[in-house]
Amino acid sequence: MTVRFPLSRGRRIAAILGLALMSATVALGASTPPPQQLTPFDAGTFRVYQKDQFLGTEDFWMVQTPDSLLVRAHASQVLPRPGSTPDTLDKYAELFMGAAEHDIRTYVSQQMLNRDQLRREIMMLDTTYTSSRTQGLGGYTDMFVRPPGRLYLVDPQVFTLFDVMLRDIGRQAVDERPVTMIYLAGRDTSAEAMVKHMGRDSVRIGSRRYAAEKYSISDAWSQYFAWTSPTGQLLKFTMPLAGLRVERDAKTLTPRGAPKITGNEFIRAPGAYTVR
Repeated sequence: MTVRFPLSRGRRIAAILGLALMSATVALGASTPPPQQLTPFDAGTFRVYQKDQFLGTEDFWMVQTPDSLLVRAHASQVLPRPGSTPDTLDKYAELFMGAAEHDIRTYVSQQMLNRDQLRREIMMLDTTYTSSRTQGLGGYTDMFVRPPGRLYLVDPQVFTLFDVMLRDIGRQAVDERPVTMIYLAGRDTSAEAMVKHMGRDSVRIGSRRYAAEKYSISDAWSQYFAWTSPTGQLLKFTMPLAGLRVERDAKTLTPRGAPKITGNEFIRAPGAYTVR
């Protein structure tokens, strides 16, 4: 079932200005202390390639609180268009999850593709979820029945979401399991995927080779392969059909090389944590 609600004029303008309240604040506000600085337990940079052409980077930060997991990402890439001028992408994303079960609470992304701004918002409820899309002065919100089981989001060029999924799968210590992936597109699509642990492997990042666990992720349209560190960090991710390769920048595998962030870079909500 899908129920669609057009966005009001005021809501559209708020989204355009980047002042719309993140619904994550509602989820966190009752149980979190006043605003404070938190240090990420992991922060890194992915380098993105397509057919060996360097497209750009994606920085990410992960913060654990007693009841929540906060994940932020910033992608800055130049996307090729055959026979035309490449697209310039600047995209920010924030994901809030429950700390215990890693259940999705809210997700917000905002991108600037050339001069076109697009904002996506997901809010999960017990039996339904809402998905909002704002582009230019227009937008809408869809309400969907929430699929059963584990849910993971796929948002174009936000590869940190696969890192989150694989960390969650890794801590479950299973060889194979079905998951539901929600693809955020012009019209959101949910698809059942199978995640398989393919055993121990190794992967070269920069000039070094690292011990890794290898996974495959397959759905009706796509197949991905991923290599994670023994502690769950995504080291390498590929989509062979598209010639896509994403690698963790080896310098950011240590705290000294981790990317820095100021909270002001992100769309903020009153009472939200500040990441340092």
